[in-house]
Amino acid sequence: MKKIIIYTRAYNSEKTIRRAIESVLNQTYKNFIYYVLNNGSTDKTGEIILDYKENDTRIKYLHNEINNPGIFLLKLYDIIQNEAFDFFSTLDSDDEYLPEFLEKSLAFAEENNLDLVCCGTNYVNTSTGEIINQRMTQENLVIDNDKVIETYFPVYSLFISAIWGKLFSKDLLNYMIFDIINLKKSVSYVSDNCITCLALKKAKSFGILSGIHHKYYKYKNQISNTLFPGRFIVNSIEYDLLMDFLKSRCGRINNENKKIITGRYMGQVASTLEVLVNLDVETSLKEKISLLYDIFTNTHTREAINMQDYYHEKERILSLAMSFILLQDKYKAIEKQGKMEETKMILFICTELLVFCNNMFETMCKEKDTQFANLETKYNTLLNSRSIRFTQPIRKVAILIRKNKVLYYAVKSVLSLKRKLNGIR
Repeated sequence: MKKIIIYTRAYNSEKTIRRAIESVLNQTYKNFIYYVLNNGSTDKTGEIILDYKENDTRIKYLHNEINNPGIFLLKLYDIIQNEAFDFFSTLDSDDEYLPEFLEKSLAFAEENNLDLVCCGTNYVNTSTGEIINQRMTQENLVIDNDKVIETYFPVYSLFISAIWGKLFSKDLLNYMIFDIINLKKSVSYVSDNCITCLALKKAKSFGILSGIHHKYYKYKNQISNTLFPGRFIVNSIEYDLLMDFLKSRCGRINNENKKIITGRYMGQVASTLEVLVNLDVETSLKEKISLLYDIFTNTHTREAINMQDYYHEKERILSLAMSFILLQDKYKAIEKQGKMEETKMILFICTELLVFCNNMFETMCKEKDTQFANLETKYNTLLNSRSIRFTQPIRKVAILIRKNKVLYYAVKSVLSLKRKLNGIR
């Protein structure tokens, strides 16, 4: 029988770790070893894991003195070097696998000689228990040649945003582990997306197992909702990895797949900005502004802004960035104090946002969006009655953003700031 290693990292997970462990112990496929890491927990997580270990010898207890989110790569390397196994899977400490996950994933992998298997997931609202989203295919999908890789990218690209819900062959992990370690040397945090993107590039063949075999529980403070160091850099790296994957396997990137990768990137940028706006922990305003500056000077962002798509993502990014930068007391203090570096960064960001918004408006007008034609007539009258006189192309920008009062006053602040900066110079 093939041997499977399962790995869970747990930090202060006393409320959820039982669910995760029991979902593994209840698997219909029994030949596995389950590594559970207590990653510096200060609650009863460690005690709970040890209780289960006492009753099931397949559980291997690992302990770390402090919470280290980046410890996964070290543990993975140790497991690869020291453990005899055939396949590997991970499970978050607050999620669960359905009972047939291992059995069906392994059978699918062996039948089709796959290096990587992805499965379907139900996304569950932790507070209500309601299924709020679902990602799955109705039929098994095998990706084993260049034509299929290109044709079905829109389907399987939906399954590569996490390392959980997957079965990796040991051969694949051996083949990619040093690439992961080298990537870790250049960034402070290697995301799940980076690992799965590397896996796609290195796998000889991979597949999507039909149906739902995993539950992902969404809650406020999980890592996808935190601003970890290098978060945006990771977004950019993932973009490059997917582009490189398609180029290396297909020799080209068709327009549809490029749009998918770019749209994915824009969604990730918007999510990063959303985390920034809602950030609870103390982070200096300069650090926050620097992150925005990095986002809007990035080549991928600038290219995406000029593409004729992603209206929703662009509007979301525009709203988040402008309202955050321009309408808070700390920003006003910076403007009054005349801090040159921060002021220059803010001006650059806002100028980019205005170009961003103007491009959206122009594109929508070209597509003969009658709603915007009506808005132009309606808001031109309003704009002319204001004390501030907008010049082209800012007039068109203002027409678009007038729908949102926050953004309207943000534009006024941009103009005021530009005059102030010119005065400083």
